Amino acid sequence: MARVLSTGGTSHLRSAFTDRTSHDEVHAYRPPGSIRSRDRHEETPLAQEVVEAANRTHCEVAQLMSQRLGLEAGVRGPLACAFERWNGPGGPDHVRGEDIPLVTRLVHVAQAVSLSEEIDRGDFATLEAAADRSLEPDVVRLFIANADGLTADEGTSLWDTVLAVEPGERATLSKDGIDRALSAMADFTDLKSTYTIGHSRGVADLARAAAPASRLPGDEVVDLYRTALIHDVGRVAVSGVVWEKKGPLTEDEWERVRLHAYHSERIAARSPLLARIGPARLDAPREARRVRLSPGQPRSRTTPGGSDPRRRRCVSGDDPTPSPPAGPEH
Repeated sequence: MARVLSTGGTSHLRSAFTDRTSHDEVHAYRPPGSIRSRDRHEETPLAQEVVEAANRTHCEVAQLMSQRLGLEAGVRGPLACAFERWNGPGGPDHVRGEDIPLVTRLVHVAQAVSLSEEIDRGDFATLEAAADRSLEPDVVRLFIANADGLTADEGTSLWDTVLAVEPGERATLSKDGIDRALSAMADFTDLKSTYTIGHSRGVADLARAAAPASRLPGDEVVDLYRTALIHDVGRVAVSGVVWEKKGPLTEDEWERVRLHAYHSERIAARSPLLARIGPARLDAPREARRVRLSPGQPRSRTTPGGSDPRRRRCVSGDDPTPSPPAGPEH
């Protein structure tokens, strides 16, 4: 899988992903410091093996994506220890103590805090119990001592806050860099389900190939291709359990599926470039989405193509006939 993803190819992504670990294994991990997390001696050998395989896969995929996005080694390195624990029984390599990068140790505490409802009530017992086991004690103590300031909700955007504290000049992407980044987003979005591997890039390639027939200007062809790459990025906001479910979805699950188009729009809205070219509220072709709609469900509100019907035809051909689903029966 590492070889395929690092080169940006998709033709063998399905076999590479499924050979590495099953979908259930990929979603079997428990983050360090979470209330659900247990010590290794409480797990069966099979459970340990499954969790370690899932942790290793998550770390590898995160590192590969950061590499594809052009992030520095200082970002990529700590991702390898995302599921390690302070006292050692984490995974995938059982790194412990100060051998875990400081950045990762800070993230572990932040993650535990974000998952704990008790901390919202000023109760730090769960966090203190995790100290010296899955979490570094000094970092936990520092958080508790400064909890009021760190957890205060001042109504500011977290996105804007993170950008404001970025050291140095903000990194920007060139034309080729934009295409590489969006291609990475597309490829890794499609890993959400074994049934969608290569889907987004395939839609983008087909749309670009069809564009000349609609006599689109060159710059609009570029916009069309980029939009098609990210048209399904909101899929990551829906649990893989839903996408992989065998058999009919419940009504609640269908609502989650329908919302993934909205999430695509919101993700695109964070970037001025993507907000301009990104998914618009139009009828998405079932041929492009490859998701079976429930009876009476209106078509998804997102499609790669914007408001121009010529671009929409490049993707769908305006054929109202739904195609067979690519994945399990929904």
